[in-house]
Amino acid sequence: SRAEGKSGEVIGAGIGYGRMVGEAGSGIICEHHGHHSETYLIAKIREKLYKMAEIRAKEIVVNDLKAKSIEVEEAKFGSVVVALVFVF
Repeated sequence: SRAEGKSGEVIGAGIGYGRMVGEAGSGIICEHHGHHSETYLIAKIREKLYKMAEIRAKEIVVNDLKAKSIEVEEAKFGSVVVALVFVF
């Protein structure tokens, strides 16, 4: 997930994942980005995870959500990136 912005703008990106109840190894990963606060990003990612599970008629347990927002410094351009890496 990635967002870009210019001086004075708030930019943020976040990612989350959850596991399907009763299904070993199955899960959902979701992201959101834009000109939003960390609180908004976390809420939106949680909403998307549950909506994706509902569409699939599955029950999900949200394992983790991470988001970061910053205000871009004066006379600068900014970018935020959030990535999820699974190590087996």
